[in-house]
Amino acid sequence: MSCHLLASAIMFAMILALVLSAPKKRAADHGEVFTPALMVGAMLVLVKGETERIDARFLEPACGSRNFLVPVLQRKLASVEVKFGKSDFKKRHYALLGRCTATGSNF
Repeated sequence: MSCHLLASAIMFAMILALVLSAPKKRAADHGEVFTPALMVGAMLVLVKGETERIDARFLEPACGSRNFLVPVLQRKLASVEVKFGKSDFKKRHYALLGRCTATGSNF
């Protein structure tokens, strides 16, 4: 089994464990399950290259606490700073592009 596949399998197991151990009352009352920051970080490691690509699209369909969107935007903006930090115009342009490609909704 490749490292990437093994990491994906481990991540799936962690997510499953989280969902199964979520506070049952909160989940039952509100349908909410929050992903801890530590797990978000581990999941974002799997898509590191995409989070650093300014034009990569991200959709968080249930972004109650924005646990995924905030770190993704931070990584995109850090990439903008590294690539375009010398040009104020380009930095603003690509920061806006990065912001427009990360979207969340909370139905």
